[in-house]
Amino acid sequence: MIARDFEALKEYLESYTLNAVINNPRQLDVIKTAHKGYLPFLQFWSVCLDAANNNTFSIFGKRIDVSSQEFAHFREAVSDVGNGLFCCLHGAYKPGHMALRSSIENYLRFATGPFDKSGLSTTSVYELFDIAKTTHPFIDRRTAYLEQLRNIYVELCKFTHSATLEHMAGIHALAHFPSFDENAFRKWLIFKKKCMGVMTTVTLLGQPSLYLNSHFTAKEVIDLLFSHSERLEMLKGKSSLIEKVSSID
Repeated sequence: MIARDFEALKEYLESYTLNAVINNPRQLDVIKTAHKGYLPFLQFWSVCLDAANNNTFSIFGKRIDVSSQEFAHFREAVSDVGNGLFCCLHGAYKPGHMALRSSIENYLRFATGPFDKSGLSTTSVYELFDIAKTTHPFIDRRTAYLEQLRNIYVELCKFTHSATLEHMAGIHALAHFPSFDENAFRKWLIFKKKCMGVMTTVTLLGQPSLYLNSHFTAKEVIDLLFSHSERLEMLKGKSSLIEKVSSID
């Protein structure tokens, strides 16, 4: 029986395709929107990685080494978003939401670690939020960004813990994949956009030169990730927020 079922699995893998989605103009348009949102995030990551490889990457005055634990969490935060997108493209919306939740946790560890090492070691995410609110990336006006992440995290926990029937996936067979639920995908995109926006904005506020020194085509793409008012702040080169912490060792 096991051998027969394995043959069925092989047949399933051989026939696995997303052609039904690609050939559906309405669904393909949703995927195009997802791609337009995610590519700028990868461009942002490329700029940060290049700076780290050249030993010039920092956040609010704290240098981040490319081999550090903090940078590893930053890399994982970006990776989590990509994993979430991959899951959702295949109809796995619950793990897609779980990946975003992991992305928030990893980003908080990256942003708080240089200022409070307990942010790297605590096993409680809610304690991690408490640590974050006392560190430079999330103080003063930037507290609003932390609150955005907290609110998104709470919503994502509903998918992780299946708090209600609405958030349960109910998947019980491989034949369920690949599938595409436009409404579920669009809901995930809303969370994704908010997460990427906060991560990009806080990081660039922590080192505006990452944005200011980028090629103009990179700037135009990254502009899609944050608001016009934040972009104007980047263009100032030096904001009062940065000046307050520029003397940090």
